Order: sequence, then C-alpha cells, then structure tokens
Amino acid sequence: MAREVTLPPWQAGTGTGAASGVRVSPTVFGEANVQSCLEAAEDLMGGNGQMIFVSTEGTYATVQAAIDAIADAGPSKWYVVVAPPGDNAEAISLAGKGYICLAGSGDGATRLTGSLTLPAATLPCAIRDLVVDGAMLEACQRHPLCRWDLIDGEGYRRSRSAFPITFPLVPFTADVTVGTLDKWRVPEDLDGIVLRSVVLHHTGTPSGISGATSLGIERTRSGGAVELLSTEVTIDHGEADSTTAATPAVIDPTYKVLHAGDVLAFITTAIPGGTAPKGLAVTLGWW
Repeated sequence: MAREVTLPPWQAGTGTGAASGVRVSPTVFGEANVQSCLEAAEDLMGGNGQMIFVSTEGTYATVQAAIDAIADAGPSKWYVVVAPPGDNAEAISLAGKGYICLAGSGDGATRLTGSLTLPAATLPCAIRDLVVDGAMLEACQRHPLCRWDLIDGEGYRRSRSAFPITFPLVPFTADVTVGTLDKWRVPEDLDGIVLRSVVLHHTGTPSGISGATSLGIERTRSGGAVELLSTEVTIDHGEADSTTAATPAVIDPTYKVLHAGDVLAFITTAIPGGTAPKGLAVTLGWW
C-alpha cells in the first residue's frame, strides 16, 4: 500500500503547480532512507518533487516500470526513483525522461549490473548512491546536465561538484605573446574530471589597439592531441576578461572528460595589434 511520510516544512511544495507534500508510493524502506534521499536531492527538487520508491512488493515491480509511469516531470517537479538494494541486472533507460533522479537505497547498497541509458543532452537528470561500472560512470560524466554521486567498480566514490582551478600563464608585468604558455598534467586524484567552463583574463593591462586575445587548450593522451575547445576562448579588445566576449568559448563535448596522465597545453593563437597586453591567466571550471 502507498503511504505518505511526514516531512519537514521545506519539503512541502510551494509556488505554482507545486505538490502539497512529497508522496512516497510505495515503500518498504524506512523513513530514515526516505529522509536521506530527500536531503541529497533537495537542490534538484526545490521542495517541489515527488518521490516514487520502487519495490518488488509494491506497485512497480521494476525500476523501469516506475520510470515509464512518470509522465509529468518538469523543472518544478522532479521525481526520485529509488532502486531496491542488491544487484540490479535491468536495462534501465531514461531516454526522453528528464527531471528524474535515479537513486540507490543506501550508500553503496544498490549495484547496477545491466545497462543505463541517459536522456538527451538537453534534459537534466541525476544519478546517485549507485555502484556502477566504468562505462556507466563515463556516460554520466559526459552528459552536460547530469548530476551524479556514484561508486565505481573499485569502490571509490565519484561526485560531480563544481570547483575551479586557475592557471597563471603570464606574469602581470610581462607581455602576452603567441605560442604555448604552459602545460599541466592531470593528477591521479582528479581522474575523470569534466571540463564545464573556461574564463580567460588579463592580470595586467589589456592593451592593444585592435583585435582579441585568443587561447586554445590542447589535450594530449597516449601521444594523440585534440583541441578541448571547438571555439577558442577570447578576450575582446579593451576588455579585461572573456566573460563579455562577442563569441563565447565552446567546449567540445567529445573531449571534456579528462583522465589521469592527460596533458593540457595552453596556447595563445592571437593577441591584439599594437602594444601587447600584460599578464594572462585562465580559470577552468570542473565537475
């Protein structure tokens, strides 16, 4: 039988189209597990989500049956489908089903041994508290709108939480020149990081009479080199950084996942004419 769990005030829906609460239907899990899952999904749901717990003893015999039953998910109404503990050999598909968080029923208690298909890159989703293989982890890493907190096959927890790294490329008193300015090797403890943003900024004087400062980022892996940016990051003439660029930088989704041992080369391809600008740094945002 379905039951409704008593929840704190923040979990009651507010605003247009919000639910009056969060209905758990059906569940064989304890209220503590309900609470844990809600807290982890709070930033996604904004208090307006509905949770469906999956159980072979309830309405939905499989995870996929629960996913298929969701027809009205959207930005103000996230669903959280929680898989039972143990190994799950289902072929699970979220194709066409955004605004769904697929979760395990405890820290490392649920292992996906089948396959996982994510929705289109334009639909947000979340995957959490599941043990997955390398292919599933990389699929989540590549999806631009997927939030994940997973355990890989070796037992290591991997989470997508945003963090920046700033690379000083040219001292603020020195002229910026065209060419390779610096290189960086991805360390072992950052294996699997995902590039999500890039901002270029002059740390000294943004001089020059015309033209832009442009930077490409080249990744080398096993001797092969590719460009991480399909459109280079640029600082337009007279500007201090790239946030106001007429043509924004574009990260190539094919290459945005980096692994330990990858080497990045930061290469200026153009600078303004006239007096050279001084000082340059680039900030890369990661998941």
